[in-house]
Amino acid sequence: MNKQCLQQDSLLAIWRTLAVRRDLADAAFELSPAGDVLVQDEDPWHQIFKTDVFCQLATQLGPRVALRLPVVTRSFGVRVPDVVWMPDEKWPDDDAEQGTNPLAFAPDLCVEVLFGNAVCAASLDSRTHAYLCSGAEEVIVVGTDGTVEFRGREGVRRRSVFNVTLDLDTCLPPYRRAGTVPAAAAKR
Repeated sequence: MNKQCLQQDSLLAIWRTLAVRRDLADAAFELSPAGDVLVQDEDPWHQIFKTDVFCQLATQLGPRVALRLPVVTRSFGVRVPDVVWMPDEKWPDDDAEQGTNPLAFAPDLCVEVLFGNAVCAASLDSRTHAYLCSGAEEVIVVGTDGTVEFRGREGVRRRSVFNVTLDLDTCLPPYRRAGTVPAAAAKR
């Protein structure tokens, strides 16, 4: 069954209602274009990767980096990139309102971390397209193996337009690092 896509103001109304519910206070959720609530279970390793990306970007780009900032996209409902950055002048003036209102545009840089996040991995191309069509200049995708991919409207890039680099090898669990094999696999 094909569901109807809601208008932006309808998605915002649903989001505002959900954002103040205590039972969802710690839940990671998004809204589909039809307004369906999509709850995400996050793996602890996903949190570690996200935090490391956040710290590296804050060091390279300055303090205007944020975790889990909701964004209304033009094609994919309300999405919550793992990490975002945008220049000072684009940040909303009212921090209190931002707590219950998603941004009406995608920040200049959006990051999706796939490690420990199967929901995001399954919808990666749609997410990337939604961010880029909603104002993002670049989407960084951190793969399940720690690889880093820079995507723009033209496709995959060799390097970031923001001149950032990410080194995530130290975040990987020992069995995921290049050249290592899990103990169970080594015994076979």
